[in-house]
Amino acid sequence: MWKSFIVFALLILSLSVDAYSAETPQRASNTSGATNLPPGTLELIRAQALKAKELAIERGATEAQDELRKAENQIKAEQDKITRLEMAAGGR
Repeated sequence: MWKSFIVFALLILSLSVDAYSAETPQRASNTSGATNLPPGTLELIRAQALKAKELAIERGATEAQDELRKAENQIKAEQDKITRLEMAAGGR
C-alpha cells in the first residue's frame, strides 16, 4: 500500500516539475539568480525528477507484475482445491 503511494507521489512530483519547467523555462532560469541558488541547481532538480519518474514507472511495472503473479498463484491454488474436493467427492 505504502509503496504504491510513494510511487504515485514521486510520479506526481516529477510531472509537476516537468510541467512547471515546460511552462516557464525563461522564468526558471531567472529564478536561480533571484533566490540565490547555485548555478545548475534547477538542472540538477530536473534531472533528479526525471530519474524519480523513470524509477516510479519501473517500480510500478514491477509491482503490477508481482500482483499478476500473486493472482495467478491464487487462481491455481483455488483450482487445485476444487480438484481435490471433486476427487474426494467422487471417491464417496
